[in-house]
Amino acid sequence: PWIFGIPVNLKLSFSQKKADSTYIKYGFDSEIDYMFSSDITLSALFSTYNIIAGTRVIPRFTVYNSSLFSSGVKITYDTRDSRLVSRKGLLFSNSYELAVKKITGPEEYLLKDDPRKISHHKMKFDLEFYQRIFSNQIAVLKLRWREIQGDETQPDDLFLLGGTNSLRGYREEQFQGNRLIYSNLEYRFLMDENSYAFLFFDAGHFLRKEIKKEAVPELKGFKTGYGLGLGIGTGLGLLNVSYALGEGDGISKGKIHFGIQSGF
Repeated sequence: PWIFGIPVNLKLSFSQKKADSTYIKYGFDSEIDYMFSSDITLSALFSTYNIIAGTRVIPRFTVYNSSLFSSGVKITYDTRDSRLVSRKGLLFSNSYELAVKKITGPEEYLLKDDPRKISHHKMKFDLEFYQRIFSNQIAVLKLRWREIQGDETQPDDLFLLGGTNSLRGYREEQFQGNRLIYSNLEYRFLMDENSYAFLFFDAGHFLRKEIKKEAVPELKGFKTGYGLGLGIGTGLGLLNVSYALGEGDGISKGKIHFGIQSGF
């Protein structure tokens, strides 16, 4: 934060994901933030990743081996009174990224007319609203929109839905799509400065477009989940535990989600 004493923050992260035997994706994300004020931030985004197709007992195409570079911009407006346990305020974030993927293999699945470069446009929209109802009760509404447009998309390009941070009552990253729209509605009962109990209702829509080359049909759906949980302040940050039911679930089929959020 505050590089050379000016209102500029630098963020850098490394991640690696192994999606079963489908692919391995690893690389870096970086973000440069310029703070116009305590509420408004303009960011430059840069990412570079490598994607390696997984190996299977029975060989078949899963994803391209590729390298990816993306860049974009993001604007954030944040009036929340706290990053972890907000009682009032608004968070708005909107970003746009252009990603270019260079295809490098596997050679046995590349045809002469296959593209060697693929480009995508990624758009993200986040809105969070916090409103105190009574002295110890807070209403929370979160809205999310994710969309990727452009050339042919592979599984590693798609957005993921389901689990602790998106649609509770379903497995982590159970659904994937070129477009996701989902919401989280919570009613919180404060227990102390950094802890609360809550009831919630989540709803989400996903759309995965048809891939004609691989005979993959269009897939879309709308899912809901509901339940209750606890947010507990700990030395490591805010520990979030919830019990959630998805569509058609009986009490014994509910899912328990864990998550921890921290900051400095």
